[in-house]
Amino acid sequence: PAPAGMALANEVETLIRRIETAKEPVFRKRVRGADWVQERLLRARRLGELSEDSANLALWLLEQNPAMATDLGISLKGKGGFSSGQYNPAARIITLFKEADNPDTAAHEILHHTERMMPEDVQYGVTSEWLRQFSTAYHASAPEQRPIFRTIAGAAAHEPSATRELKKMMEDGKFPYELYQYTNPSEFWAVNGARILSA
Repeated sequence: PAPAGMALANEVETLIRRIETAKEPVFRKRVRGADWVQERLLRARRLGELSEDSANLALWLLEQNPAMATDLGISLKGKGGFSSGQYNPAARIITLFKEADNPDTAAHEILHHTERMMPEDVQYGVTSEWLRQFSTAYHASAPEQRPIFRTIAGAAAHEPSATRELKKMMEDGKFPYELYQYTNPSEFWAVNGARILSA
């Protein structure tokens, strides 16, 4: 029994060494931070990957407070389907889609990253304001828009069927963009923050 146990231990140790040496070139460290994000935005503007308006607004935002891009990565890709950008909070990376550029998108995605830095009371304030404005918009909406608001509310409450329905509406181009800010507190913050900055 001892030799078999020893052989297994040796095999496990060898496997661990192989995994550690194999992953080093695959998992290279991602460049992050304000300098890199600014550098990438400047390059994207120069190459025409992003519009001047989109790049300029994001660059202006970072000039005001470079700390907004602390530990932030950036990626530019060709197509994003129904989206012109996205933020991955787990990876802390904004992705901007070149073929669906919107003047507010880069700033919008950077603002998503800033949510992680907000004190809890500020996050609570954003959520409270979202709920207040969602309720106001729902009651002021036309009867044909009410089902969309109910779907948004279900998706915000993490109901799987409502989440699928909302995603499908967006993918099919049947979701009114003016309601996008109400999809959740995070989008409310990013849409309105980017709009205010743009203005």
